[in-house]
Amino acid sequence: MKGVTSMILILSLLASLLTGCWDRKELNEIGITVGLGVDKDGDQIRVSAQVVVPSEVASKSRSSKGSPAVTTYVATAPTLYEAIQKMTEISPRIIYLSHIRMLVFGEEFARQGIADVVESLMREPFARTDFYICIAKGTSASKMLQVTTTLEKIPANKMFASMDVLTKTWAPVSKVTIDQLMEDLVSSEIHAALPALEAKGDLPKSVEEGMDNVRTIEPIADLAFSSLGVFKKDRLIGWLDEDDSKGYNYIRDSVDTTTGHTDCPEGGKIALLALSSHTKTKVLMHNGEPIIQISVENKSTIRENSCKKNGD
Repeated sequence: MKGVTSMILILSLLASLLTGCWDRKELNEIGITVGLGVDKDGDQIRVSAQVVVPSEVASKSRSSKGSPAVTTYVATAPTLYEAIQKMTEISPRIIYLSHIRMLVFGEEFARQGIADVVESLMREPFARTDFYICIAKGTSASKMLQVTTTLEKIPANKMFASMDVLTKTWAPVSKVTIDQLMEDLVSSEIHAALPALEAKGDLPKSVEEGMDNVRTIEPIADLAFSSLGVFKKDRLIGWLDEDDSKGYNYIRDSVDTTTGHTDCPEGGKIALLALSSHTKTKVLMHNGEPIIQISVENKSTIRENSCKKNGD
């Protein structure tokens, strides 16, 4: 009996050392962030967080007034995490980073260097590494995160889904996650390339109009990926056009499927759907100079034929 009592006493003492879920957060205490924007603001960082509005995404409690499904909080500070914590001055909830779908760098910020922010997010224990990264071409990330979208009520989800579909079907851009980006930034063999996010239409008016942007058949402005931004080390140095971006993806063996065309001998065109593509690269030396040989094996099917024949 004494042995049992001693065992219970020991277990009780051990249980007192357990802290349980010391870092738990209740759902009503956190603001689920799905999009994060980073811009330059003088010598400081301006961070924008696209946060989900729970009442607008819950099926039973959604309002009938057409309110946006997200809200955007913006704060400026010397470092990324100071800005994120500073958002609690206006946000009633903690900015929670575990569900980020898109990280958007403003073009001005990207030209100054993105390595410090990428490293900081890699060290964030609550952030996953499966979100996509892009550059806001010709504008700021904060403006891009204020554009409302059709089909997907949450703009960051729209960007994420568009990137997925575009990579699989058209291939002018390629998906880049933060761990892949970090590998490219520290590599001495290759430079990073990130998708360019553009606003097709009147961006300032779409931001000003808010939800009116999606109340017409043709939105005032829509978000689109169409090319790649090229980096030298961690700094953006320029843009590829759509054709060059496709060529880059072929070289990197990143094309799943896409559509193209070839000219017919006597006029007209044939549209081809690439079913699969595989690229091999080989470096040869000729007279002391390196020559890179690129071989692309592409299996395609004819989808459209408008070739002209003699007399047509």
